[in-house]
Amino acid sequence: MNTIDIIILEDDEDIATMITLMLSAYNYSIKTFNTVIPFQKYLETTQPYLLIMDMLLSGTKGTLICENLKQQPNTNTIKILMMSAHPDASQLCIAAGADEFIQKPFDKQQLTNAVNVIMATRL
Repeated sequence: MNTIDIIILEDDEDIATMITLMLSAYNYSIKTFNTVIPFQKYLETTQPYLLIMDMLLSGTKGTLICENLKQQPNTNTIKILMMSAHPDASQLCIAAGADEFIQKPFDKQQLTNAVNVIMATRL
């Protein structure tokens, strides 16, 4: 199975672009998806180390995707950083299996710190 550092699953293309730009200085290999079906298809052949995902995605809940990934043997090692502006999101995302959560709106330092801490755990 191929590997990639980070996948961003975010239905707001502006936010996905902003996150990609924020992380580009760290030379991570990054792939973005704004819908779930192509993302799930991609996971059949490529394993990211980290998935950055919004809690509320068009057509589905990010928490359900998180739970599913953490229950599958071939994807349960993917680190998941979830984000949302929803007031109760932190508890919901962590309960779904997210490794980390950041509240929207977030600043560059908050995001890059969270990502760099997670990425530092790679062997």
